[in-house]
Amino acid sequence: MRSMVRDKTKLTRKYFLILATGLVVYVFFLYLFVDVGAIIAAIQLANPLYYSLAFLAIVMNVFFHSLTWWHLLRTLSIKASLKKIFSFIWIGNFVDILVPAESVSGEITRAYLMSHDSIDNTGRNTASIMSHRVIYTTMSLICFVISAMFFTMNSEMTSSLFSLTIIVLVGAMGTLSFLALLCLKRKLAWKIINSLLNLFDFIFRRRWNLAQFKPKIKQLLDEFYEGLKTLSNHPLSLVWPIMFSIIAWAFKMLIIFLVFISLSINVPFSAIVVVFSIIDTLQTIPLGIPGEVGFIDITMTGLFTALGIPPVISATATILSRVVTLWFNLLIGGIFVQWIGVKNIKGTIFRS
Repeated sequence: MRSMVRDKTKLTRKYFLILATGLVVYVFFLYLFVDVGAIIAAIQLANPLYYSLAFLAIVMNVFFHSLTWWHLLRTLSIKASLKKIFSFIWIGNFVDILVPAESVSGEITRAYLMSHDSIDNTGRNTASIMSHRVIYTTMSLICFVISAMFFTMNSEMTSSLFSLTIIVLVGAMGTLSFLALLCLKRKLAWKIINSLLNLFDFIFRRRWNLAQFKPKIKQLLDEFYEGLKTLSNHPLSLVWPIMFSIIAWAFKMLIIFLVFISLSINVPFSAIVVVFSIIDTLQTIPLGIPGEVGFIDITMTGLFTALGIPPVISATATILSRVVTLWFNLLIGGIFVQWIGVKNIKGTIFRS
């Protein structure tokens, strides 16, 4: 038992070490290509009122995500307090940042935490989380397409930015199509799960005897599809979750907008939406880097620069935005982890 705890502690330190390494890489990038002194000066000149509103925006983003999930759970007749769901969303974000499996790890954590409270509703809990993901991804994709079209019609888009926009759009549509296919095709989902279990069984030389879990997994899968069927049979119940997802998306996008306002820089709203959508989609790709620190920061700075924003302002806006979306998320999520109890989620984090 002690050795297991020791191994988990080492793994947690490893995640934080990689996170710190990514930060160092970005600082080195800034040192090579941007005037670091000018960035510090720009940060000092940022309007604290508008910037503080960016922190409020991320809190509201989590709140409306919580409302979305809460309404989906209510439709599935699963009782849960909004306060508890609010804390689970923060914890899911915390795990997403630390564990390099992106939103999958956070969703697994949320499913585990909800199942810990209502063990008989594991399948329906998972259905609510999957539905939440599909709704948010669909709304994000629609807003991305509209803003990209509007920006292209009213501004000049560089060839590199246009290519990246197309790639991200195709990737997002592919992800959404795959999720929708899994939601519609029960037999396909079971074939994929069965194949994965057989593969793991082969890799680990049948040491874990995963075949014994198949009946339970099959039962959970049946409950999952029953949950999806319940939601599809009550389409009007999805109106509020869809509205809340749009508002949650808008608040997260608003963070970048408020950062530029705090820096007294006028950037086309459609351009902000395009950059935000690209970054938001890239963050769903499992790159094996906690928080994608370094990669996302460099990409974000490059995208702002490609829009004609001076490199110093681009880097400053990136740093201020990431303080809110990454480091503040990590801080608040960590607080909720301690509040809920590490013992309830530590197993999940290291199994993700």
